[in-house]
Amino acid sequence: MTVIVLLPVLLLGALNGTATAAVGLVAPGLRQIELPGEGLVVDPNTHIPGLVSAKTPRSELSVRPDPAAQRHIRELKAKLQEAQDARAAANVAVGVILGLLALLAVITRSSILARAAILYAPAAIALGLMWRSALAIGFGALAIAIAAAVPRRAFTPLLFAVLIGALVVLYEWPVTNALATIGPHPIGGGRFYGLTNQVETMLFAPSLAAGLAAAPLALVTVGWSKTGADGGGLLVYAAGYAVLALRRIGRFTWRRAAVAAVLVVAVGLALVALDAATGGSSHVTRALGSGLPGELAHRWRVSYDGATRSIGAFIMFLSGIALLVAVARSRPRPALVDAMVVALAVSFVVNDTPQDVALWGALGAISLLAVARSGVR
Repeated sequence: MTVIVLLPVLLLGALNGTATAAVGLVAPGLRQIELPGEGLVVDPNTHIPGLVSAKTPRSELSVRPDPAAQRHIRELKAKLQEAQDARAAANVAVGVILGLLALLAVITRSSILARAAILYAPAAIALGLMWRSALAIGFGALAIAIAAAVPRRAFTPLLFAVLIGALVVLYEWPVTNALATIGPHPIGGGRFYGLTNQVETMLFAPSLAAGLAAAPLALVTVGWSKTGADGGGLLVYAAGYAVLALRRIGRFTWRRAAVAAVLVVAVGLALVALDAATGGSSHVTRALGSGLPGELAHRWRVSYDGATRSIGAFIMFLSGIALLVAVARSRPRPALVDAMVVALAVSFVVNDTPQDVALWGALGAISLLAVARSGVR
């Protein structure tokens, strides 16, 4: 008799997903999804257990056992929302402080301020892995950057440490990176892991300042599918280092520039193909297999929509372009600035958030100009 009474309840519980159901959140929107089983729904395209892309077919989803799945889903949703809510204010604080610091470094030609301007963006990104407060990130990064800039001989080793740190975080702790205040935007269903165009551009000035010796490390950090997974960034960084190498060789000629451009594209495609052949998988390797022209056309359409979606985004784009033109017109123009400007031109073609590329690229270019004019070695 007891079994007969409880049977309908058990059946209803199973049908409603409350008895044994694997749970996850679908982005965008963060609505809850349930699958047969018990634990967290795992989507190989997000690298975040419990978070599912709306574009991923059900057949690609799996379940990871987790006895506290519901609690972990609630915690994940709260962390995603916290990062999203803190992002705009943090970007404003970091952008304003970096702009003032870089401008002051150019005006005063202070080597300490120039080094601090280069180190500021990585410090802000690192603090954003843990903190949500815009003021704490902005002024905390300023304190760290100035303190780290004082010992002159530590500058280049610190730049290498920045790239190594980025590589380790992206490889070992992709979820920490995904939930960063300055990082991917998983809640919107766009970028779930790796480097965004914003972070890629913020790290570019330090990567160039580290010199040509840092090129292999930077390219792996940015382009490898298990770390940055940023094919556009791979081409951008390769272009910047190619210009830097050309300037070191001697007189610039269009023939040398053409050869360098071909080599940049060839190296970029070869590295992505090697990544795919050795088991790497990301939107970059999939784009290489499905057709680059269509991917580029899609990115250009998204670029236009992104730069014109709001007055704020359009102002970011225009102000960044104005600052870049001003830096590009400086005479004499240092090799680091040439490399930055050319690479940013490539970034406008291969990436899809021109407002981020323009603004953060301009701030990086001003920082590099300060480094060159202050005689930083």
